[in-house]
Amino acid sequence: MKQRMRRRCGGLGAGKTTFIRYLLEAISDQYKSSFEFQGSPTYQREHIYNFAKLNIVHFDFYQVDTPLRMDLEDYIVDYCILVEWPFEELKKRYAREAMFIKIIQDNKKRVM
Repeated sequence: MKQRMRRRCGGLGAGKTTFIRYLLEAISDQYKSSFEFQGSPTYQREHIYNFAKLNIVHFDFYQVDTPLRMDLEDYIVDYCILVEWPFEELKKRYAREAMFIKIIQDNKKRVM
């Protein structure tokens, strides 16, 4: 549990998955693509979305207790990557290429 707390980029229920859903809906509208949100990939670990000119992979590492021996390089070539609950190792490795968004709940409203 301590490791999960260190990986926080927004607590449980802060709106991380909702933010991603709205982002994907906006992309779908822009590309005039059909879209069905698959929900949080908490147990599947990843969901892939294919739009006209953009492919997105949505990861969720909340249920993963130890860092994966995962190289996102395999995805970077073909996908835009969205990650909930990233490991510190991933944050450090991709710090220059990534945008980090932290969602904070403050009196029932979300602050980014």
